[in-house]
Amino acid sequence: MLLLLSLCCLNSVVFGGVKEEISKTIVRVKSGNKYSTGFFYGNGNQIIATLHSIGNPDQIEVFIPSEKSWCSVRLNRISKKSDLVLLSLSECISANYLKPENITTSTIDTKVFTVGYYGSNDKYQDRDFTVGLIEGKRLKDLLEPSAEQEIRSLGFPSLDTEIVYLKGQLLHGFSGSPIVDYRGKLIGIADGGLENGAAGISWCITASALNDLKNATDAFPRSSLKKVNTLFAEEIPPSNAKTVSNGQFSFQLIKSRTFK
Repeated sequence: MLLLLSLCCLNSVVFGGVKEEISKTIVRVKSGNKYSTGFFYGNGNQIIATLHSIGNPDQIEVFIPSEKSWCSVRLNRISKKSDLVLLSLSECISANYLKPENITTSTIDTKVFTVGYYGSNDKYQDRDFTVGLIEGKRLKDLLEPSAEQEIRSLGFPSLDTEIVYLKGQLLHGFSGSPIVDYRGKLIGIADGGLENGAAGISWCITASALNDLKNATDAFPRSSLKKVNTLFAEEIPPSNAKTVSNGQFSFQLIKSRTFK
């Protein structure tokens, strides 16, 4: 019994240490009216983020927690198929980043996690998941008809994109956060979930898509900058959004769903 307790405590310390290391690689992404998460990759002067979280391709900034400051970045590569972008930094280089050799594949029931920014909260937090089993490996194998139609109307990601099904709930703002196993290996990039996250069914784009991203030549889809509930960037509420106050607290309308 004592040995088992010691092993559990040791695992908690080890896992916590891995999370601390991954938290050093992430950034908060702001573009136009959208917030999301990204992470340093490659050689420390590149950042991975999601395409749907880019609200204005000419106005992209990242907040680097270790520096406590914002830094302007440039949109370098776009992959509509995998809903990913590669951002380049000329001045802000990080010593903490995920390396291409740290990419791995996942197996069913593997425990994984991510670290990201939820909504308008400017402090990052972690989320735990388990890799699930689905029949097929493509995005369309997981989506219900209404969600599939949303993705079709947006034009990306491709419904044939390879994904990892996550048992757990991604949160709005977590798009672009790294999905990592407890060895610190990258298995995917957080992308979206069903029923605005309420269903507890989420997915990430497989990390192997990063190999295609470095050679991608897609143009930015300016005509597709509309909100899609299944993809988890966080939109900044407009200044005229409906609010209700009881004198002590104020509530702002950010989402609505029909009974249908």
